[in-house]
Amino acid sequence: MKKRGLSLFLALALCLTLLPAAAFANGEPETSTPHTHYLCGNGETCSHVGGHNETDKTTFATAITQDENGYVWVGDEPEDLPYQCALSRGTYYLATDLALEAPSNTQFGSIQIMENVTFCLNGHTITVKANREAFKITKSVDTPSPTLTLTDCQGGGKITHDSSFLGNGVNLSENCNFIMYGGSITGNTTTGGENITWRSGGVWVRDNSTFTMYGGSITDNTTVWNGGGVYVGDSGKFYMHGGEISGNNASSNSGSSGGGVHIGGGTSTMTGGTISGNSASNNGGGVHIGSGSTFTMTGGSITGNNAGTGGGVYVGSDVGYGNSILTLSGAVQIKDNVCNGTKGSNGNYSGGTTSNVYLRSGKTITIGSGHLTDGASIGVTTQNLPANEGIAIATGANLDDKQYFHSDTGENYLFYVTSDGTICMTTANAHDHPICGASCSHNGSSHTNETWQPIGSAEELTAIQNGGCYCLTDDVTLSNRSVWEPPSDTFLCLNGHTITGAAGTSTIAVGSGVNFILTDCKGSGKITHESSDAVGCGVKVIGSFTMYGGSITGNQNYDGGGVRVEDTGSFTMYGGSITGNSVSGSGGGVYVSAQDGTQGRFAMYGGSITGNNASSFGSGGVCVYGTMTVSGSVRITDNVNRGSKGDNGIYTGGTASNVRLVGRTTITIDGPLTESSRIGVSLYSNRVFTSGWSTNMSDKTFSSYFTADDSSSTVALENGELKLSNPHTHSWTYALSTTTTGSATITATCKNCAENNNTDFHGGSVTIAAPEANALTYDGSPKAAAVTVSNDWPGASADNIRITYKQGETTLPTAPTDAGTYTAGITVGDGGGAVTASVEYSIAPKELADPTVEIASGSVYDGNAKTPNVTVKDGENTIDPSEYAVSYDNNVNAGENTATVTITDNANGNYTVSGSAKFSIAKADSACTAPTPITALTYTGEAQTLINAGTTADGTMQYSTDGTNYGTTIPIGENAGAYTVWYKVAGDGNHSDTTPASVSVTIAKAKVEIPAADPTPFTYSGEDQTYTLAASDLYTVAGNVRKSAGTYTVTVSLKDAENYVWSDNTDAAKTFDFVIAKAPVTVIVKDKSVYTYDAAPDLSKPEPDKDYTVSGLIGEDKLTTAPMLKYAAAPDMNKTGEAAKITASGASAGENYEITYVDGKLTVTSRPSSGGGGSSSSGGGGGSSSSDKPSASTGKTETTTNPDGSVTKTETKSDGTVTEITTNKDGSTAKTETNPDGSSKTEVKDASGSIGTVKSDKNGQATAETTLSSKAVEDAKKNGEAVKAPVEVEASRDSNTAPTVKVELPKNAGETAVEIPVSNVKPGTVAVLVHPDGTEEIVKNSLPTEDSIRLTMDGSATVKIMDNSKDFIDTRAHWAKDAIDFVSARGLVNGMSDTIYAPNNSTTRAQLWTILARQNDADLTGGSVWYEKAQNWAKDKGVSDGANPNAAINRAQMVTMLWRAMVQPAAASGASFADVPADSYYAQAVAWAIENGITAGVGNGKFDPDAACTRGQIATFLYRYMK
Repeated sequence: MKKRGLSLFLALALCLTLLPAAAFANGEPETSTPHTHYLCGNGETCSHVGGHNETDKTTFATAITQDENGYVWVGDEPEDLPYQCALSRGTYYLATDLALEAPSNTQFGSIQIMENVTFCLNGHTITVKANREAFKITKSVDTPSPTLTLTDCQGGGKITHDSSFLGNGVNLSENCNFIMYGGSITGNTTTGGENITWRSGGVWVRDNSTFTMYGGSITDNTTVWNGGGVYVGDSGKFYMHGGEISGNNASSNSGSSGGGVHIGGGTSTMTGGTISGNSASNNGGGVHIGSGSTFTMTGGSITGNNAGTGGGVYVGSDVGYGNSILTLSGAVQIKDNVCNGTKGSNGNYSGGTTSNVYLRSGKTITIGSGHLTDGASIGVTTQNLPANEGIAIATGANLDDKQYFHSDTGENYLFYVTSDGTICMTTANAHDHPICGASCSHNGSSHTNETWQPIGSAEELTAIQNGGCYCLTDDVTLSNRSVWEPPSDTFLCLNGHTITGAAGTSTIAVGSGVNFILTDCKGSGKITHESSDAVGCGVKVIGSFTMYGGSITGNQNYDGGGVRVEDTGSFTMYGGSITGNSVSGSGGGVYVSAQDGTQGRFAMYGGSITGNNASSFGSGGVCVYGTMTVSGSVRITDNVNRGSKGDNGIYTGGTASNVRLVGRTTITIDGPLTESSRIGVSLYSNRVFTSGWSTNMSDKTFSSYFTADDSSSTVALENGELKLSNPHTHSWTYALSTTTTGSATITATCKNCAENNNTDFHGGSVTIAAPEANALTYDGSPKAAAVTVSNDWPGASADNIRITYKQGETTLPTAPTDAGTYTAGITVGDGGGAVTASVEYSIAPKELADPTVEIASGSVYDGNAKTPNVTVKDGENTIDPSEYAVSYDNNVNAGENTATVTITDNANGNYTVSGSAKFSIAKADSACTAPTPITALTYTGEAQTLINAGTTADGTMQYSTDGTNYGTTIPIGENAGAYTVWYKVAGDGNHSDTTPASVSVTIAKAKVEIPAADPTPFTYSGEDQTYTLAASDLYTVAGNVRKSAGTYTVTVSLKDAENYVWSDNTDAAKTFDFVIAKAPVTVIVKDKSVYTYDAAPDLSKPEPDKDYTVSGLIGEDKLTTAPMLKYAAAPDMNKTGEAAKITASGASAGENYEITYVDGKLTVTSRPSSGGGGSSSSGGGGGSSSSDKPSASTGKTETTTNPDGSVTKTETKSDGTVTEITTNKDGSTAKTETNPDGSSKTEVKDASGSIGTVKSDKNGQATAETTLSSKAVEDAKKNGEAVKAPVEVEASRDSNTAPTVKVELPKNAGETAVEIPVSNVKPGTVAVLVHPDGTEEIVKNSLPTEDSIRLTMDGSATVKIMDNSKDFIDTRAHWAKDAIDFVSARGLVNGMSDTIYAPNNSTTRAQLWTILARQNDADLTGGSVWYEKAQNWAKDKGVSDGANPNAAINRAQMVTMLWRAMVQPAAASGASFADVPADSYYAQAVAWAIENGITAGVGNGKFDPDAACTRGQIATFLYRYMK
């Protein structure tokens, strides 16, 4: 057979990729060494406020253990009674699991706390086996408010009950405190009930007690009352900052509440952590807020809980005990909770009905002062369904808060915020109608129903950012000159409510590109202003405004009281009304402007414009400069000029003024008008004013639809369109009537009126006036003349009269701004009748003696004069540089405000200016050549210079070692450590100091060679023995002289760890296992022999030398206890041969000896013949004879059909021979023949054709042969399996009696894996190859399976099956015993001696070189030290550099040496760990080791390259790898 894989296996024996030793130490007893850690456990992450610093650590001083008799030991003192514990003030930690009982008649818990106690579970479990709580916290006279602080540094620690018993995990009495940082309160159950003292399975908080939770978990607890996890009652307080409350249950037939937490008369605050996967049969799966209780939540989550009602949080009633209050703020999450759900594999509930926060009738949520923030999510269910106007669910809200709420029923509900901060929930279809308010068909378009989102306040209205359908649920008042600017595609239903605008601005402004639609399903909604004299239109339109309903009323403006359409806007009216609005200019109802070639658009297809007013001669109804289109049912009537407002808000009196068409504008009729349509019209001249009458209304009587506002005018039909005509045509003449300083006036007179003696022949006047004198000083603004017209002026309005400006003969495009003299004039009339009026005025330059002089910053010294840019300003206005001249002085050297700028005036500008200012020239940055650290410094005991000096030309180099005190001396250092040398340039007058910089310098610790371990195997000798290490003045050695057998620790400590380090770069004391093995003593039982039918010898009083012998005792030592002898089985005295083994046990020679026993045997022989005489029962002559055997009987045959279908035929012959043949259903057979003397032979043929024979002689010595068929081999290889031989043997510890198995393979089978069944297989069971010359060799790759030994063969062979387990004294109770048995049995890792393995010893680099060299058959004989040849081999083969032979091998070095010894195979995956740098020397080796299953790291994605391994860990790794 080939030794395939042996190289790898031997190398792996030294692999240091095992987990740390603690990972294998579960079976080792816990030490009682005090330990120190943060209360939250590890100190790296925690949820408690304030974080960690060194002073936060707590030392847990006293260990709590429990002995095998149940007594709890607190330190070195046992409790008075078993299974009970009471703790006084102090800090404690568990060193073992505890099983506790408390008598049922006691008032105390299993662990009684009456003082301040800090308790670490340390990964252990407290199990209560009594109907009491695990911890009972009770006040005392000395400690009126005791505190229990619980933590768990290891994780996995638990407080629980045996399933047969009831009780809380922690029970707090009056004024007590419980603080939880870690551990798990789990598996506790209480029965509850009004008359039962236990409530809550986990923690019961009551009577003004306080429970604060920072971490840990409360899980899988049960109560049939309330509060499966936590019960907070009777003024109790619960603060949850972190941790987990999950999987708890409150369940009973009568209904239990608060699966996670029940608050019954107490208060609870949650800032973090999770409450999930809890269940209650009644209310509040996560949290139940009972009467008179408060729950405040500012963080954390409540998810995946389940209940009959209120799966997440149940907000209860006020019945008799006070209100139930839920307050929320922050990024809280109450979601994914259900009613009547099903628990999933993740522990959370789903399915059923969604139910997060359940609000009983009249209950609301209070929003905390911090309000809700991003990440918050809150589902809501109310006991009463929301009405159309909604139901209140929260108070104290702002607009942002509502976005974090959702209805548990899905999309059926919407939320809005009222003006008093109440969030209301309403059904989505509570407001459901078309955009026009009813079923309709407008302009050929039919509208479908829309769902409208509720708006309850001005804040909500102005916060709308996206288009959609919205409806008011209350009146809205805009304040502080605010205006609502709806986003595009916004539909608003007034819903009978009013939007009141603020004074000074429009109520609604429709911006450019915005499409806004207004309707009113109730018919009473309005858009108005806050008072009758408030200025501002109802709707200002720059984009598109469509009106289907509502009333725009009670608004006042200059132009456009109800709706003002700017020159780019569009207003379409299908319904509603515009009434009771007033202007001082034009368009009391609607004003449509036009300017610079653009025109506002007004289309009216329904509704009414009535009762509006213009206080001057402008239009009271509609004033159109742009375009106007009508069809359908249109009413524009009863609008007036100079009317009076009635009590109903409608204007009457004055003169009729409905639609005024300015310039050449017309009314376009794009469809038929209904018979109810009425439109009043007024014009400035006689002309046609319609377009489309002939197309759409030619068969109608025009006077029924259009009337003239002026009773002296008439409407007539001309060429198919309507024309407004006056009975008299004015003929105007103009004259320059008055000219004064600063103004000129032109008046108009009607020639026809004068000739016809018409008294109204004056046409008013127009006046141009120069700007006021006090405004005629240059200030950068245009100085425009003003034009005014009288109310009866027949021409263009003042805004439309063009003013012409000139300076001399030059005409200006706009009003003048600069200083100078100008003429402004206007011209009215045409041709020869044109008249011009003009005024002259001058703009004076502004005198500026103290202007603002801004000087560009950034001037930095460079040896040259600095002339920064200068800007001169008049306030915020920049003066043109041509207005002044700039000069500089003292502008070379650096200084603060030492350079001067002087400003002098240049004539003929807009300013007379002069002034000066200072500016700074900054020091230039200093430059230097930085100092460099001196490298490779190592501690010498003398001061050493740390840096090479820097240089500068701009000042002086200075240095510091503390960053504060600087000087020119180069810093030095003596002790090992990291130094920071700060340096800077102290600049001269024109250069600044540099910002201090630093260089890092290290004086390395001097290295001390780690002394080599003493390889001497020590065995008890009765004398002191010394563990010898190399002597040195740099370290001390302690504990190296011992006498008695045992395992000791030799400690080697550096004398000066501040300046010295071991050669492996660590400074901790090195330890060596000093093992003195027990001396072996052998007790040999003497064999005994008797005749058949005699009594067996009496073994009850064994005597030395007669019944046994003893060897191995040293000096005068003797056995302290004699051995006891007994038969291994009752001897059969009727048969010859070995009747029984005689075994010994119970001997002792003291702690320094290890006793082994050699069994004896009892042999029974036939009694010798008597030789004559006697008598014969048959009479006659001759002597008589006798026989030990009974007389023969007739043979018989039995056939049995077995349950598996096989058939067994048993034949018993007359001589006692039994033959048993079993034929299986697959055709395989087994034949066993057992002879009377105990010998046997078994022949097997399996279904594949393999055959096997096992022969056993009368003494039990077995031999086996098997021939494996080609089919069996081929099938096994095809399936990647081993061929199972059809024989079974029993392994023996003695090579002489071990069974042999001869295995025949088919020719050319090649390498084949074979399994030989073994009835007593162990880790130490091996196959031993028997060579043709009789020599034997252990097959190192023979592997034990569950019922066989597996090995790889290349051709036929004979093997012995042996139990080669070693009996090491120091591994019998060791956690790695099986692994050590495995590797030692195969010679992969040998013991330190025959009886000592030293499992906790480390492995040195020299030992690894030696093992790898031996594995490669290197010649290691000779050399000055034992490892020299192996060291040279490792260097020659590139396995190692040969350094530090006595250093412990670390993980990086080990995996690298192993990889190099395997000729550096490439890794395909490139896998690695977070702490393995890609450029490290061991990166490729680690990748190869990962890929080949050699290492999986130490957890958390890390490899820990500097860690070392013990011999026990090496054995475990190799055992696992080979299996």
